[in-house]
Amino acid sequence: MRRTARTVVGTLALMAAAISLTAVPAGADEVVAAAKCGFHKEGTPAVQAWYNHCGSGNVWIRKTYAVGSDEFECVRPGDTLLGVWPYITGAYYDNRTC
Repeated sequence: MRRTARTVVGTLALMAAAISLTAVPAGADEVVAAAKCGFHKEGTPAVQAWYNHCGSGNVWIRKTYAVGSDEFECVRPGDTLLGVWPYITGAYYDNRTC
């Protein structure tokens, strides 16, 4: 009796572990992709400023500079090179299409 109970408990524990390892939330790829949308910096030693537009269609973004006035730029879906960071300090969606 004890051996049967241990076997059942062991089997259930293994099944639970296997399920937890294979259970990936639906849309996990979208979450990863969404985390990369918007302004980001990449590169060494010259760090570049980028904007990744993850939506469809062209949109206006506002580029912010360390010195000087902000500028607007029309970007397509995907990554767009904005220039050198830290000269360009940020960029964000301006809620308009172009």
